[in-house]
Amino acid sequence: MIINGILISQKCSHQKAKLYEPLIEPSDFQVKKISDYAIELSWQNRAPTAWSFQIERKANTDAFQKIGDAAVGATTWKDETVIIGNSYQYRIKAKTGKEESNYALSNTIIVDGIPLSAPTDLIAMVTPQCVELQWKNADNRIEFFRVYRSEGQSATTIFLKPTMRCVFVDKEIVEAATYTYYVIAVYKANLSTPVKMNVTTSPKAPSNIDAEISADKTIKLMWQNNSVRVEEFEIQRAPVSSGDFTVIAYTRDNHFIDDNKQSWRYRVRGYLCAQGIRFFSPFIEFKCILP
Repeated sequence: MIINGILISQKCSHQKAKLYEPLIEPSDFQVKKISDYAIELSWQNRAPTAWSFQIERKANTDAFQKIGDAAVGATTWKDETVIIGNSYQYRIKAKTGKEESNYALSNTIIVDGIPLSAPTDLIAMVTPQCVELQWKNADNRIEFFRVYRSEGQSATTIFLKPTMRCVFVDKEIVEAATYTYYVIAVYKANLSTPVKMNVTTSPKAPSNIDAEISADKTIKLMWQNNSVRVEEFEIQRAPVSSGDFTVIAYTRDNHFIDDNKQSWRYRVRGYLCAQGIRFFSPFIEFKCILP
C-alpha cells in the first residue's frame, strides 16, 4: 500500500473464532455396593474444564437431594450414609464456576444386609439426683449408642447424648417425675430399633428428723418434707440394740406420735404412686432413747 508516496507493508492475521463447547456430563456412570453400609460411584470424566462434580441421591421414592461434591479430576466417590433395606438411585453433573452439565443417571441399587441388633437387658438405677442406665451391646458392628428421653405421655422426645459405653447417667432430671428412655445402636447412618424403659425418679428424702418425749414417755417424731410430690410418709421402727425394721404407720403429716413408750430406732421415707407402683425416697433415720 502507498500512502503519500511511501510504501507501507501490512501483514494481516486471521484467527478462527473459538466455538462454545458446553460441559458434557460424565459417562459410564456406575454404582456398586462395596459393603452393607457403603456404595461406590464411578464415572468417566468428559469435561476437562470441570471444577467439580455434584452428586445427588434419592432413597426409595423420595426426591433427589445433593449429598456431596467430588473434587476436580475425581472419577470415584463413596457414599457411606446408606441404610440397609433402602433402594438408591444417583445422578451426577459436572460444574464450573458458571456452567453445569446435564445429569448422568445411575441404575437403582438395593442395600441388602443384616440390620443392626438392638441393645439388650436395659436396666435403670434411680435416685432423686440421677438416673443411671445400663445395657448390653448385641452387635459387634456398633460405633456408638444414642440415648433419648421423653417425659410424660405427650412430651417431645429429646436427644440427650451419644455414648460409646453401655452406660449413661442422666443428671438433668427432676424428682418424682416419670421418664421414658430410649437407647439406639448406631453404625454410620444405620440405626437399630430402640429399646426403651419407663423410669420414675424418687422423691427427695425428708430431713431434720427429731423427737419430743412427753412426761408419759410418748414419742413425737418430727421431720421436714423436702418434696412437693410426696403423697405420704412411711414410718418404720426397730429395737435399739438389734432387729429388723417393721412398718408401723403411714401419714400425710410431717410428724407421728408413737405411744408404745419404749426406746426405738426409727426411719422415715416418703413415697408417691405412679402407674400403680409406690416410688420411695431414701430413708432418714433417728434413734430415740427414753430416759
